[in-house]
Amino acid sequence: MTSSYVPDEEDVKNFLVASIVFGASFAAFFQELTPRGLIYYTGLSIAVLLTREFGFRTCAQWMDAYVDNNISISGAMTSIMGAFLAVITQLPIILLFPLWNEAESEKYEQWGKSTDSTWMKRKYWLYSCGILSLIIGAAITGGLGWNIISRMYAVTSFFFLLPFDYEGLPGEELDGAFILRWTGFTWLIFMGLTLVLYALTF
Repeated sequence: MTSSYVPDEEDVKNFLVASIVFGASFAAFFQELTPRGLIYYTGLSIAVLLTREFGFRTCAQWMDAYVDNNISISGAMTSIMGAFLAVITQLPIILLFPLWNEAESEKYEQWGKSTDSTWMKRKYWLYSCGILSLIIGAAITGGLGWNIISRMYAVTSFFFLLPFDYEGLPGEELDGAFILRWTGFTWLIFMGLTLVLYALTF
């Protein structure tokens, strides 16, 4: 891994797999799980996840960090199960856990444990950038009257904000776990804004 704004081939592959899982989940959520609906919502999912990637990787570049996109098999399977339940129950059910990110910095690794707290604070800012990008995306698209994609931004922000970092739960450690570990106040603000923006899409 290198400190770079540009993702490598593995990152791109995992991003595309996650986008397809997101697309299927949202198509089922909006009760449009057809070939056309799958293509449509996968395209919108790519736009939503690219927004998060932009914020995440921009901050990583500023912090001289390298980041990886990773696929969680258990998280992807849970997401597909949610889509299946949405189809058979005809209810707006959605679970989004296929993608998680890992961030590291060679600079802090070389300095050792004495800088752990400094790097943890930087990771807090790093993951906050990703969430903030989603919130801004929801606000802008909602303001333009694009309620479908605005709702997708809000739902995606909600799931990435879940403070999951426990064995036995789907997926891996999500953004919300890093943010909440550093400050619950910021987490509450982000979650509050996410829920408000979601409500405004109706």
